[in-house]
Amino acid sequence: MKTYRFTIDGTPYEVVVDDIHARPIQVSVNGHMLSVHPEQASALPSASIAPPSAPLPSPRAVPSAAEAGISGAVRAPIPGVVLELHVEVGDHVEAGDELLVLEAMKMKNVIRAPQRGVVAAIHAQLGQQVQHQAPLIDLELA
Repeated sequence: MKTYRFTIDGTPYEVVVDDIHARPIQVSVNGHMLSVHPEQASALPSASIAPPSAPLPSPRAVPSAAEAGISGAVRAPIPGVVLELHVEVGDHVEAGDELLVLEAMKMKNVIRAPQRGVVAAIHAQLGQQVQHQAPLIDLELA
């Protein structure tokens, strides 16, 4: 398991990769689990990402959803196109349930419920291009 730290447009990300050889690859981005389906290795350019040299911040260094003022909001962790919607308004979900699938750079990324709750609103539509941090689904906390 490897942990990496990135800052993109001023937003910090902690990325934990469980097993780079597993298919799909299980990745945690700021605590949100994603399944990554990479293309064949021969189709990918070779790249190297070095682990951070500085110690990683404590989990409290990254604000929680409630502290960021988005209590119950599920936001796009990456820009992409909405391929699948797995929930409807009124559905009860548990932490880890699949909410939708985003395609980014020809890779499918499963967006899961960060906590249990009831789907209060869906802001994304099939085929819609969403930007990083765009609201996707609102959950009423259960």
